[in-house]
Amino acid sequence: MIKLINKKYRIIYYIDLKVMYFSIPKNATRTTLELFKNYRKKVIKDFGYIPNNWFKFVILRNPIDRLISVYQHRIIEKPCLIRERFGGGSFNQFVLWVARQNLAKADAHIRFQYLMFPEDDMDMIVTLENYDLLMKFFGFKDVLWLNKSKRLNVSAGVKDLIKEIYIKDYHLWRKYNEK
Repeated sequence: MIKLINKKYRIIYYIDLKVMYFSIPKNATRTTLELFKNYRKKVIKDFGYIPNNWFKFVILRNPIDRLISVYQHRIIEKPCLIRERFGGGSFNQFVLWVARQNLAKADAHIRFQYLMFPEDDMDMIVTLENYDLLMKFFGFKDVLWLNKSKRLNVSAGVKDLIKEIYIKDYHLWRKYNEK
């Protein structure tokens, strides 16, 4: 049986493995694509389907680290549409700008993570911190991290604001990070 999806997800179907990867930007996507590079894939960026007998997984990231990564890679290093909309400025200014956005419909790089995959349909939910569980499950030996964010000095107040903005994502990340 096939379950149709009527939400916008970025799904990568690994046809040979019968695996579906719900990709969330800034959550080890490039690294994961590299791990699975030898398998045939089909990418669906908007709507898709969930076959019952396929393995489904997603990778979550601490919202603070994810937003720092977005700022570093999408505002500073490789400016994109988010930068054009934001207009530039410090990380603190970026966080304040993000707080004013409709994050349910925003660019996928700043969108709520919990809206980017159907939690109840997942076979495996890992966080960046326990990514090794995913690697062990698929039998991968080593991981070459392709995008390492530089550490950014962020005040406790700004971290608290990010947690508040992304409260559901933060609780979801903590839930699966503790496993």
